[in-house]
Amino acid sequence: MRSFSRHTLCLLTASALLVACGNRGADGPQENVQAGDATEMQTLQQRADAAWAELSSSGARQDRLESEESLAYFMRQVEMSDIRRRELGLAFWSGYPNDPRRYEWLLLTVNMPPHYAVDIHDWAANETEVSPNKAAIDTKAMVAWDARYRAMRDAFWNAPEVSEQDRRHLWFGEIKQKILRLREAHVRGEMVDTESVLDEVLMFATAYPKSEGEFDQSDYWSIFGALSDLTFRIDVQEDEYGPAFAWTQESALAYWSRMMATENEGFRNFNEVLGDYLKQNTDLPTVQPLLNDSGIERRWRSLPKARQGPTSTVAGRIVQAREVEVARRKFRAIGAKFWRRYPNHAWRAQWLRMSNWQVPGYYKDLIYGIRHSTMDSSSAANIDFQARAEWASEYKSLRAEIWDSPATSEEDRSSIRSKEVWAELWDVRREFTSRDDMSRVESLLDHIHELWTSYQDSDAVWLYSGRVLGDYKSFGLDDDDLLAFFEPMLAYDNQKLQALAEAAFNTIELKRTPFEFTAETLHGESFDMKDLRGKIVLVDHWSTGCSSCISAMPRLDEIYRRYQDRGFEVVSIAYDATTKRKKVLRIENELGLTWTTVNGEGQRWTIASKYGYQGFPQYMLLNRDGTIYAGTAEVDMGRNLRTLLDEMLTAEAAERVAAIIH
Repeated sequence: MRSFSRHTLCLLTASALLVACGNRGADGPQENVQAGDATEMQTLQQRADAAWAELSSSGARQDRLESEESLAYFMRQVEMSDIRRRELGLAFWSGYPNDPRRYEWLLLTVNMPPHYAVDIHDWAANETEVSPNKAAIDTKAMVAWDARYRAMRDAFWNAPEVSEQDRRHLWFGEIKQKILRLREAHVRGEMVDTESVLDEVLMFATAYPKSEGEFDQSDYWSIFGALSDLTFRIDVQEDEYGPAFAWTQESALAYWSRMMATENEGFRNFNEVLGDYLKQNTDLPTVQPLLNDSGIERRWRSLPKARQGPTSTVAGRIVQAREVEVARRKFRAIGAKFWRRYPNHAWRAQWLRMSNWQVPGYYKDLIYGIRHSTMDSSSAANIDFQARAEWASEYKSLRAEIWDSPATSEEDRSSIRSKEVWAELWDVRREFTSRDDMSRVESLLDHIHELWTSYQDSDAVWLYSGRVLGDYKSFGLDDDDLLAFFEPMLAYDNQKLQALAEAAFNTIELKRTPFEFTAETLHGESFDMKDLRGKIVLVDHWSTGCSSCISAMPRLDEIYRRYQDRGFEVVSIAYDATTKRKKVLRIENELGLTWTTVNGEGQRWTIASKYGYQGFPQYMLLNRDGTIYAGTAEVDMGRNLRTLLDEMLTAEAAERVAAIIH
């Protein structure tokens, strides 16, 4: 394996030779550009863009070795990509000292660092086990990085382009990696200093006692929830290693008290429940207090599971998507291997159905996949079909074994089948490209109905049918196709499903009816949707309790500013703007929003029942005549909004040309 050392290799891109940076210090050699030379400045920008594009990909995909497990191969690609990104980033940092994207790179490399294994194949093979990785680490390479990192961190911390939220995210990444390094060192039998890490956690909590504002709460709470989880729950490895954080009831309570003394809002959210548990339990043999003494249960809970991570920042969304993909791949592969050791255990059926609920993207290029923000936005060309086929074959064998077992209940079979249909829905939506795929779509729709006719699983049918209703165009369905799918549901002996079917019929009718809404703005002015006829309008339905609604607003605002002069408007309907008026105004002020926000309180349930809305956020993209062009799933938290607007404007331009010709 090629590890990073102080003699970092020179890295060629398509446009430029980036300078070698390992021996040159943080400032490094720079492009010599005269301030007034616009041509040279443009050339430098092009080189920087090319270098950044190179850095943002995973690079060449290595061949899979004979007999190499699918997960080991995937983890080897992840590690090599992390090494490559760090080396290219170091060159970018030195070569383009005025490019603010280098701060984004530093954030990512701290949160997604290489492990610097002496033998990458040994490390990747160990990643297929439940226990922490015991592979030997190249400590010289890690020391070299740490020495170089200090100067870059100082530059990051003092840069005016860097927000306080980004600084917090960087420090959080540093602490998280220290804890994970400590855990792996402990498993290798090395002496570890837990006190300094635990003290730094409290320093971090004291530095950030509360969130930066309403739109930051989701990111803030998830960070401190993760730190609480890491400090109290991290060591669930095989019994013989013992805990790295050797909690007794006395020491656990003492540290918990220090946490609470910081008066940190994020810790308090989690630790009030934990404190009650610690006070009631006198024996804490491990740092996983919520588990009993069963070794099987401890290993079961050790299986990697995808968790919600920080999502309010760009870097946070990228890190979360990466961790979700890795955790899901590992949950499937490690779980299959692990549960073969317990062939008669009742939890095998539970693991099997969970493996179909946590569906990986199976990306070839992980960086490309995660930079598209959502798991199902990657093109089919970026899917590792070999890895998926291997899992499908293994799953078929495991399913047959569990399905026919006398220990498997009908409830288990129903749940397994339900999750299989969920995985099918995921795959069909992600891979649908044209009407040529309609046989797969029709099969999916039949399977959704079978969940009711064969298993009476109304919850699953309601959930999956609701997904189809919200995003039916992505499945290649037109209005008539959608109604044909929902028509049998009107006769089902279940009020919940009947109501959903009625909502589907109402949806099609309502799409053809202009959206009408009158209210007052936050400043007491009269508002009527009819006054916006002639414009393309995005209607954003939300409330202050919806963190996802708020975190999407900066993205919507950026698009609004770009398309406003082309007849695009945004109307934000806050459904708690009377009881939470100050909060709504504060959010509007913090984000610098310039569109119209109106008070929808008192009309929430009327709108929800009329349009079948089950929660927030909800979006309507309206044509110039006020009818609905696209809904919530199609707008996709604003991620697909630009594409939809371009589509609408292009169609309008084509109509104008056709009118002139005729």
